[in-house]
Amino acid sequence: MMLKVGEDAENALPNTKSGYGETSFNFVVRNNSDADLDAFWLSYDGEEMQYFTVPAGGEQTQQTYVTHPWAFKTADGELACLFKARYELRKPNTVLTFVISDHFSAEPDLGDFRIRCVKDTRQDKGEAIDEEVEDEPEEEETFVEAPDVDVEETGNQEAIDFVNSVLEAGEPWTDPDFPPCIQSFRKDEEAHKAPGHFGDTWKRAPEIQKNLGVFKEGPSFDDIAQGGVGDCYFLAALASVGEFPELIKARFITKKINKAGIYAVSLFINGREKVVMVDDHFMVDQWNRPHFAKFSHGKIWVAILEKVWAKLLGSIWRMNYGYVTDAT
Repeated sequence: MMLKVGEDAENALPNTKSGYGETSFNFVVRNNSDADLDAFWLSYDGEEMQYFTVPAGGEQTQQTYVTHPWAFKTADGELACLFKARYELRKPNTVLTFVISDHFSAEPDLGDFRIRCVKDTRQDKGEAIDEEVEDEPEEEETFVEAPDVDVEETGNQEAIDFVNSVLEAGEPWTDPDFPPCIQSFRKDEEAHKAPGHFGDTWKRAPEIQKNLGVFKEGPSFDDIAQGGVGDCYFLAALASVGEFPELIKARFITKKINKAGIYAVSLFINGREKVVMVDDHFMVDQWNRPHFAKFSHGKIWVAILEKVWAKLLGSIWRMNYGYVTDAT
């Protein structure tokens, strides 16, 4: 792990940017100083993107990835510290805590802030939670109704009818508008930006993990776990809605797992309601794990909504960088 303060942090910041690490972990920053601190994620291009503010005396938990750096600054732009976990952090679901304290005169070389880093013991370390699901699979969906959807909007009723025809046929469905291929990951003009290590391996959700459900006992913000694309802003928007699970469920037309692998949600796009359909193909790594949003607790609602967002934008890679307001 890298923690830099004072002049060392100032010198390191211009050359610091996110790498493409896939090991996810949470960090807790505890601000014991007298100044409010703004947290900035340094993007893959080194751009500073503000995510949250840690008030003086407060703390904040943030999900991130190995090789993703974070800078913490005061309101007037003074850099308190630069934080980055390196590749030696191997275990998923690890929680790290670091404390930003007021300056100690015995160590003037640290500038105005002093950093103390400790391992947090509030969460078990070890295997990923989403690999421990052993419960029974949910009942499959064979027909959907959408009483919350405005069927007067052009195409909505036709989309619902199409979903039911696919469910009735019971054959695996592949989305022709967002198929499982490299063009859905990134367009040709984005090839020079998108990393090649993601590969082009796609599998259907039941081939990735057993006993899945869309919501199971219900959607929760605890189900949200980011993957290898910079869409924290989108997942943050989902997390805020996760406090109201019925609102999430109401947006889903297909609320259960189905053999056809077709999932439809109703969203408001530029003020107009639209039904968007995706299939259950997801990109996986060499260990057969989803490259992007995880199936935490055996639920796929987060991965479905993330794929819908990618489809609306035109590719998965286009989800990189954004603000919460872009997704609300």
